[in-house]
Amino acid sequence: MKIFEINSDCDKYEGMVDEAYVKSNYDDDYIQDFDDDMFLSNTPIVKNWIGVNLLPVADKYKGKKSDFPNFYSSAPLFSLKSKNILLPHLTKLGVFYEFIVSEKEKYYCFKVTNLLDGFLNHQNSIFKRFSSSNRIMSIEKFIFKNELRSTFIFRIPERKSPIFCNERLKEIIEQHKLKGFVFSEIGEYKIKN
Repeated sequence: MKIFEINSDCDKYEGMVDEAYVKSNYDDDYIQDFDDDMFLSNTPIVKNWIGVNLLPVADKYKGKKSDFPNFYSSAPLFSLKSKNILLPHLTKLGVFYEFIVSEKEKYYCFKVTNLLDGFLNHQNSIFKRFSSSNRIMSIEKFIFKNELRSTFIFRIPERKSPIFCNERLKEIIEQHKLKGFVFSEIGEYKIKN
């Protein structure tokens, strides 16, 4: 089964930004309604989530809506349509949180809690590391261990920000003609029975 990194198509469709950031005049020290890192942990965010307000990014793609707008790479944002289509396949792999765009449209951020520890083959993958700490900066070549139970979407602990999916999820997205998804093939694995 093939594995893909899944991203938003920033070259054709509008992205989203936290409304509080816009109101702060794009001050990096603004107070936001959520913590960027909360989407990188392996646990649900909060029990009493209150929807966060987003605004479309004011660029040449504003108004070109997709089912998967760019928000944060570690926090995939789905339209209501894409959420409803993908929900049966993603239920046990993460949690959806409601976001409101321009005070009227609902989008759903999906916190991927399916963290596959030990799936990346460290001996054969190629890493770029920080010279000061030897921590992994990026993964230049992904080599996965041969077998895994079929899973639609996941993260790996070595680089928590990228979101990965299998070819079956990609096929479902393409069959339903959902817009705004970009898939980059990065490897394969065999399905364990």
